[in-house]
Amino acid sequence: MRGAGRLYGLYVCFVGVVVTIVSAFQFGEVVLEWSRDQYHVLFDSYRDNIAGKSFQKRLCLPMPIDVVYTWVNGTDLELLKELQQVREQMEEEQKAMREILGKNTTEPTKKSEKQLECLLTHCIKVPMLILDPPLPANSTLKDLPSLYPSFHSASDIFNIAKPKNP
Repeated sequence: MRGAGRLYGLYVCFVGVVVTIVSAFQFGEVVLEWSRDQYHVLFDSYRDNIAGKSFQKRLCLPMPIDVVYTWVNGTDLELLKELQQVREQMEEEQKAMREILGKNTTEPTKKSEKQLECLLTHCIKVPMLILDPPLPANSTLKDLPSLYPSFHSASDIFNIAKPKNP
């Protein structure tokens, strides 16, 4: 009987230690969540919104998304002035880009002072142009400048088969 009491005591002590360890982990988790909620700017950049909800699980990339809440109703003269300046600056940049691209299409043999810049995502620098939809099948090099003046400097025409599964 004495051995059974000792064994029972060991079981009680073991269960007590396990419960204490689990409680300590639980307490630590609660403290961490409370701390994260209190100082979410430091811990979680995805909770910086009015509702205080986390949108981290809805993101597809591991980068923060900035959301701007504004209550401007169009009467802020300073904002309107800044918007007009940005609009004019963007128009000037687009005009300059069109001029550069226009020079490059009409004068392909001249070296440009600036290096050509592709505005698309997957660009390969090659001295040819692939059209989709293609030119009509009966197009010849002689007919090309009259049909499409921008192709007046073309030197050859190739017909390329389009893949079935692009």
